[in-house]
Amino acid sequence: MLENLPSSGKPNVRVHVLGGTIVCGDWLGSELYFSQKHGVRDRDELKVEPVSGKAQSMLLDVDRELWNYVGNVSVTEAERLRDSSEYDPEMLKRIIKEMRRVIAELTSDQAGVVFPFGTDTGAFLAHAAAEGIPKSLLGDKALVIAASQHHAIPNIPLGHVGSFYTSDTEAVENYTNAIYLAVRQELRGCIGLCCGDFLHAPRGLHKINAACKNPFISRFPNIARNARSGSIEDRWQFNVERNAETRRELQPRDRNVEFLFSPGGVEDMSLTPASNYANLVSAMSGMTNPDGALRSLSLPRRMSAWLKGSVPPSQHKNFCGLVVQAPGSSNLRKAKADLQMISAAAEIGAVAGAPLVIISDPLQTYAGVESPEARYGTSLAGMRKRLDRLSFGEESHVIDGGSLTRTEATMLMSQGVAEANKEGLTGKQIVRYVADFFDRYWHWLESGNERSA
Repeated sequence: MLENLPSSGKPNVRVHVLGGTIVCGDWLGSELYFSQKHGVRDRDELKVEPVSGKAQSMLLDVDRELWNYVGNVSVTEAERLRDSSEYDPEMLKRIIKEMRRVIAELTSDQAGVVFPFGTDTGAFLAHAAAEGIPKSLLGDKALVIAASQHHAIPNIPLGHVGSFYTSDTEAVENYTNAIYLAVRQELRGCIGLCCGDFLHAPRGLHKINAACKNPFISRFPNIARNARSGSIEDRWQFNVERNAETRRELQPRDRNVEFLFSPGGVEDMSLTPASNYANLVSAMSGMTNPDGALRSLSLPRRMSAWLKGSVPPSQHKNFCGLVVQAPGSSNLRKAKADLQMISAAAEIGAVAGAPLVIISDPLQTYAGVESPEARYGTSLAGMRKRLDRLSFGEESHVIDGGSLTRTEATMLMSQGVAEANKEGLTGKQIVRYVADFFDRYWHWLESGNERSA
């Protein structure tokens, strides 16, 4: 734990490091790489991995103006710092449990908590935090996830007393901003992701760039923007006309259930002009029936096998649902043969308890323009009747994800299936539960009230 000097009643901040590029360093074998010690090396010789203690050392180089607003900053670390590529459903569930523990430990003089994390899975962690950290636990504290596309490279070896980095290094700048934002009154009781020039809402995020300092877009307006002029207080301009009390996308929910993710995989695919919709049927039957017993059958015989229950749905242990991104505001091709393939894939999934959700693509975002007219995306309402007519004796089991981002849809799918499994539901019961789970998410975003299942 590292703390700066006490500071006369200014709000304090807790930093708990989870990992990610923001705290990474260059490694040459088992040693941290420093050009003065090891000489100039080709980047291919180096590996980039998290460095224990780096968040502490970067506190020496944050913008000194930060201390005009923040008192003590205490830094702790996860037992093991992880790279984004290591995360799976079980790991995310454990991370949320760890974040809950840290929040419960916050003292009355700590205004908020900062969790340094990676950009590649930052959108997924932010959504998981918003769904998995109860509002009653967060209270009036601020939660900021800090991320950076690039890590800070020191010019001198660790162990040197004094400055390591420059404050305008991307990782140090983002770290500075995240700590500052954690004491802002506007963020009390809310969750945000700080990266580059934006503080984003935790829901509706999507990473679109692997190089620039602003890698995320969102289907919601940003919470605040860095105008890059004036003091740190003046630079960060909050969307004050959008009251945090009515912006549910910033807030955690208070669902009185255990936070779960399905260990079975949620997969996603896109429908493009080059797509053959029959491949949805092949993909769904292949993933729900990995032994391949259905592959040689025609579509009618394949459907008959599923509907008769002659293929046990329990074989899909490593798969729990499919998210499909459909092109344009009309979502799907209108040809009968194509829509029948979608209904068939959804029916195969429903029998096996693996839902199929369709969302819009391109994603609606607030990138560049902040007005309701800029929003893009639609629902399946116009297609629903046709899909129902082409389904197999009942309403289509396709779930309408509308304008949800891929991150939201996949995370909600995993969470909903896990809860359905815990309830002991099977087959089409799981699909109905997940459809209602999506509806309840929309209801909460619109009203702020939880609707019972």
